[in-house]
Amino acid sequence: MECQRYTCTVLFDISLLSTGIRQFGIGRYIVDLATSLEGQSGVRLLFLESAGYTRPPVITEDAAEAIANYFTPHRPYTDHKSWAYSFRLSAGRAVRYCAADVFHVPHSYATPLGDCGVKRIRTCHDLIPLRYPEHYTNWKVGFAWGRRQLDRRRYRWADHIVATSEATASDLTELLDIDRGKISVVHNGIDPARWLPHEEEGDLALLQSLGVAPRRYLVYVGSADWRKNHQGMLQALSILRHDYPDLKLVSVGRTSEHQRLRLKRLSREARVEDRLVLTGYLDDGVLNRLYRHALAALYVSYIEGFGLPIVEAMASGCAVITSDRSSMKEVADGAASLVPPDDATAIAAAIRDLAENSALRQDLGRLGRARAANFDRQRQAEQILDLYRFLTDG
Repeated sequence: MECQRYTCTVLFDISLLSTGIRQFGIGRYIVDLATSLEGQSGVRLLFLESAGYTRPPVITEDAAEAIANYFTPHRPYTDHKSWAYSFRLSAGRAVRYCAADVFHVPHSYATPLGDCGVKRIRTCHDLIPLRYPEHYTNWKVGFAWGRRQLDRRRYRWADHIVATSEATASDLTELLDIDRGKISVVHNGIDPARWLPHEEEGDLALLQSLGVAPRRYLVYVGSADWRKNHQGMLQALSILRHDYPDLKLVSVGRTSEHQRLRLKRLSREARVEDRLVLTGYLDDGVLNRLYRHALAALYVSYIEGFGLPIVEAMASGCAVITSDRSSMKEVADGAASLVPPDDATAIAAAIRDLAENSALRQDLGRLGRARAANFDRQRQAEQILDLYRFLTDG
């Protein structure tokens, strides 16, 4: 059997999945990219499971098995501080241990000490704390100034940065003075096989279990963070409450008890407490069913680094209402209804348009499916592989 020839060896960090981050968007990014990269030709891909400052690093070529182990039911989380301490001290040793040519850190949660002696790539998902320091900085990071210095160190450590959107790339240059020449924009991708627009058996039973009817609910997917703008969504629902008395907002995502109480309070203040459905976490198959029968997907954040639920909703054939700023406008690109997130009246008007104009809803569904085809995770993996080759060429 002919041995495969490799142009370079890449060590890709998946060790962050040992922490609670694996349940959130960054974890999703790491899982999807790692599994898409695995098995690609021309580049030898190794995956760092654990840097381990008291033991040898754990490195594997089987990303799928390692990731499956992270998501074993009831597997405990590694304390984030313990993980970060180990990663900072020992990631460089792991790179040398496997004689890698490239070290890809697909997150910004900790920076290895030293330059590791190889080409270093870091993914930047967003710089939201620098845009809204009043909401995302405190004394622990030295407020806005301290956070800016921290992010400077994180991204100047890298030889090259992957930005998940043009909006994030612009923030890197504007807020951190990063040379645009060391930034590559690689949009996030989805597995199109998970997001189908065609109705399937069991769809209506799911809607009944949630107490909603087809085209009589809006779906939001994400956290309950301030920037996600539940307040604006609920205020828009309040404006429409008399004209559409059975219209509900289905909010999907993990929420703490504190966040649930806050959302309940906001819904009471908007007089739509009976219109808010909090589902908690739902897997992709269930989300796909929800998207297919929703009046629209609402994603009216103040800021995002990318906005993957926009793409997932579009691929499912769901009309999307999203913000006219940040990466959301970039991702939607003419295939969604764009609104200012701080204007509940405008959000309500966009919802009303879709409720009263089925042709518009169908048009956005069609345009959305075509737009979503541009965000295939295999394309994302190919662009990342091209970057690995480019950095090690010659």
